[in-house]
Amino acid sequence: MIKKILTILKYKLKLFFIKTPSNLLLNVINILSYCNKIKKNNVIIIINNIYT
Repeated sequence: MIKKILTILKYKLKLFFIKTPSNLLLNVINILSYCNKIKKNNVIIIINNIYT
């Protein structure tokens, strides 16, 4: 998944939204890993961790 995101960053991404845990699968992602790679590209990161 992170490889796909890094590819998307080449297209001048401005905002990255992370939802964890995901609703259906209850997967938890490594937020720190994503944020470290994404913030190098001056992208705003929003994290939503409200379970609904």
